[in-house]
Amino acid sequence: MELSRFIKSPGLIMDRFLKGYPQRVQMAGEPVGIVSLGEPAEARSWSDMHGRPWQTYIWKSKRTDMQFVLHCTPEVEGVTCRSINKSTGTETFDDGLAFRELADRILIHYGGTIKSWKEFLNLDKAWLPKEFDKMTIQDGKTLKIQMGRVHYEAGAIPAESKISVFTAFDPLDRVQIIPSSLIVSRDLNKETYDVITNVFRPSEDATQEEKRLWSALLSNQNPYDGTIRVLGDHFIVEAPLTNSRAPSAVDKKSESAFVFSCTRSSKLAKQKVLEECSRARAQISLFKETNLVQK
Repeated sequence: MELSRFIKSPGLIMDRFLKGYPQRVQMAGEPVGIVSLGEPAEARSWSDMHGRPWQTYIWKSKRTDMQFVLHCTPEVEGVTCRSINKSTGTETFDDGLAFRELADRILIHYGGTIKSWKEFLNLDKAWLPKEFDKMTIQDGKTLKIQMGRVHYEAGAIPAESKISVFTAFDPLDRVQIIPSSLIVSRDLNKETYDVITNVFRPSEDATQEEKRLWSALLSNQNPYDGTIRVLGDHFIVEAPLTNSRAPSAVDKKSESAFVFSCTRSSKLAKQKVLEECSRARAQISLFKETNLVQK
């Protein structure tokens, strides 16, 4: 089913939820599994303070005094939901208001195949989280991803390869949510990853190593020197992102920097890894905007 239809089908969403998280009610003193609840008795649309769209669905059992509530928001391959079951006798308690306050503090990971991402980004703007307003993905002979300051390109990669975006609170205002890292799994069989991470000025309680790395970035000493290090069965090469448009690793206005991490199998020759990672790094453009996603 198309994502645009699925996110608007609360009965189907609940059916899928019940398969993954079985629910039971007492009938004649025996626990009975719930297969389906049909369509909800109530549905409400709202957005959290970050502009992410949510749907609240309420089902009321006809045979018991229970009601079932789902709070859901779209993600790349479906929806992310929180469930609440309670007695209809507690309806005076506004659980919806309580969850809205919680939703403002929830960070969501978005991940899926290239095809799923294109469908997700093509949703009506009313259903798309605000932080992805400016993100585009093109595929064909070359995979192209535009996300705020970062323009990523790679040669044609398998259709089942995945793209992940992790989010974080903007450290400048501690309120806005922004994408903090982009991960492209170029070849799942070989565990080949390209990662672009937005590194922020360390907080006061950060580790000494985090503070040392940040100080080095500020002084352009390049703590990520582009040499190979070994982690388990992988070679990893890291380097800060700079170019003619952004010659300094650190954007002092946003107090952040972008670091590129290239992961390849340790079965490859080191020279081949360095060459692959160098080509991958050369295909990334960095622009002057001070945020990963334009607001």
